[in-house]
Amino acid sequence: MSYCRFSGGSDVYLFGHAGGYFQCCACRLKPNDDFFDNTNTPTIEGALKHLKEHQDVGHKFPAHAVERLQKELAQEYLSVLETKHRPTKGLKKRAKQQAKKFVSETLT
Repeated sequence: MSYCRFSGGSDVYLFGHAGGYFQCCACRLKPNDDFFDNTNTPTIEGALKHLKEHQDVGHKFPAHAVERLQKELAQEYLSVLETKHRPTKGLKKRAKQQAKKFVSETLT
């Protein structure tokens, strides 16, 4: 499922590939000589950093793409925390805070 697609409100087409990575399809950060040159990243953090690269050159993408990635990042952080600690209500809040912090530091 895509996080964003080329449209009037998006210069980026980013989706989770069946191969387990994130793909920026026909990435506009690549040289213009190959329209079908994709950028792949294995992590959610990498996908967010890649969106920042697009943002830095003025490319648009919908806020919901970042919100969805942030939510997935929080879930990933929670899974890691639960393997290290006994599950508690506080872990979910901590994971959400960590994801929000990463996004705010990356995209500002």
